[in-house]
Order: sequence, then structure tokens, then C-alpha cells
Amino acid sequence: MDDEIDDFDYEDEKNINHGISDLVGSVEWKLVIVLILICVLIFSDIFTSAVLNKIEGTTDGIIITNKGKFIQSVAVVGGYITASMLNYMRIL
Repeated sequence: MDDEIDDFDYEDEKNINHGISDLVGSVEWKLVIVLILICVLIFSDIFTSAVLNKIEGTTDGIIITNKGKFIQSVAVVGGYITASMLNYMRIL
């Protein structure tokens, strides 16, 4: 086992490309795209005006307070959990 590690040439371009392709191939791209769309929606002005303005203490004029940022973060995490479950059940 130690011989395999010693023989591995980190400067060999084939080994680097193989490592990068393994890393990129292991990413759940559907989940990444859905998470980007969720973030675009949650951090948009539409979400702020439609949801956060209705909850007291989440906005101060047009500025989002810490309470509003917390609600946005919880919404993003909830969206990620939902998307992850849908991906796991092969619905997404």
C-alpha cells in the first residue's frame, strides 16, 4: 500500500486530470442548479417584498435586518433539505 503512494506522481498530468474528473463527477449537479435557483429566489427583492415585509422586524425600510437575514437563511436551508430529499427519492 505504501509503495502505491510512493509511486504516485503528482506532477503527472494524467493523474491530476483523473483526480479532477473524479471530483467533478461526484458532484450532484441537479442539486447544485436547484440550490442556485433557490438562492436567487430567496435573496431577491420579490421575496423581500412578498414575504419579509409582511413579518414585523425583518426589514427597516428597504434594508433587511438580522431577523430577516435569519429567515432567508432558514428558507435556503429548508429548500436545500427539500431538494436533497427529492433528489434522493429520484423525483428531481
